[in-house]
Amino acid sequence: MPTGIDLGPALRRELGRGNHAAAEPLALWLAFHRQAEEALPLVENARDPNLQRIAGLILWKGMHDPERALVHLEAGPLDDPVAVSELDEMYVELGLTDRRARLLANAQCHRLVIERRANLALAVGNPTESLRLLTSIDWPREHQRYERTELWRRATTDLGEPNAAVPDSLNEDNLARFGAYWSEF
Repeated sequence: MPTGIDLGPALRRELGRGNHAAAEPLALWLAFHRQAEEALPLVENARDPNLQRIAGLILWKGMHDPERALVHLEAGPLDDPVAVSELDEMYVELGLTDRRARLLANAQCHRLVIERRANLALAVGNPTESLRLLTSIDWPREHQRYERTELWRRATTDLGEPNAAVPDSLNEDNLARFGAYWSEF
């Protein structure tokens, strides 16, 4: 028996009673429980940008159909840096570099967007710009996340300095991928 509360029946009852506010949580619950085909119709025709984002994520991540997800994620809340980052990741998967550049140029300045801009700089062959972006802000401390570290290593390798030290200012752990601290011994 899986842990957690089985919300599906309660959310279905609410939706059946005409409570349209139950559509979003039911779609999320179904998608989380690997029932993407049932979840999608609950949100795919909604006008709300947040529901369009959910439809796009269901199509992309749950149904592995990024081409179909594209229109939904592009209709999502692009004032949200998380939504911008998700759309940019999908653009990478689809090889849409020109759309990436426009999306990121118009996005609000946020740490997730700066990471995506650093990634784009590498993709278009500008590792110096990637390093500039990575050193342009004070990063929050993050545990067991290596996005900025990986970008730094790729950029310095592209510049012919594969052994360049990763600066502490990136504020990511120096852990092995399986979560253990490195030892000097």
